[in-house]
This record gives sequence, C-alpha cells and structure tokens, in this order.
Amino acid sequence: MPGVDVRKYSENMRDQSKSSLEEMRKMVRAWVGATDLAYHKMVAELRDLEARNRVQVEKLQKQARKLNREEVSKQVKETYDDLAKRGEEVIHDLRTRPQTRLVFTRTEKTLKSAERKLRDAEHKVEEADHRVTGKGNKKPAAHK
Repeated sequence: MPGVDVRKYSENMRDQSKSSLEEMRKMVRAWVGATDLAYHKMVAELRDLEARNRVQVEKLQKQARKLNREEVSKQVKETYDDLAKRGEEVIHDLRTRPQTRLVFTRTEKTLKSAERKLRDAEHKVEEADHRVTGKGNKKPAAHK
C-alpha cells in the first residue's frame, strides 16, 4: 500500500512544518520580549541615573560651600607636588632604560648648548647697547 505511506509521510511533513513554524514564531516572540525587557531596564536606569546625579551634585555643592580658599590652595599645592614627584620618578625610570638614555643625554647637551648661545647673545646685546648708547657697563662681561 504505497498510498498509505505517502499519506503518512505527508502528515508527518505537515506536523513538522507546523512545529518548525511555531518554533520560529516563539523565537521571534522571545527576541521581541528580550528587546522590550532591555528597553524597560534602560529607561529605569536612566531615570535612576538622573536621581543619582542630582544627589551627587547636591553633595558636591555642599562640600564646595564648606571649602575655603586656604583649603583649596593647600589641596592644589599637594596635588601639584604629587604630580611633580610622580613625573620625577617617571623621568628617573626613563633615564635608566638603555633605549631612552641616549635621548636624555642628547637633550641635555642640546639644552646646555642653547644656554651657552643665550648667554653669548645676551653678552653681544650688552656690548652693542654699550657701543650705541655709551651707557651700561664700562667693560663688557667676559665670555664664559
């Protein structure tokens, strides 16, 4: 009875299709549900965020009213000193690394050369000023 086998096969295929279709619908509903849940959580979080920010701003404003100029100045100085110390440590660490030691050596030589050139330029300006105006040091300072 080949007709019976085809009928059963057809019924099985229809049932499987319905089942697959229902499973696909369920997946779509789950996706929509997850999206809705995420949206509502985000809205609640944003609503709470506004309230938390308002509380934090009020707290900071109260603290700001309590501060006086000396305290703020002291805090700024302490922070500045801490940053300078941190920078000193970083520079020390960099100087001890072989790959950066050469850069620091060259930089120091360049700075010393620039200082010499600046002193020479100042000396020449003083000499020129003395020659033009006759004022200033009678004898220009010796070249260093």
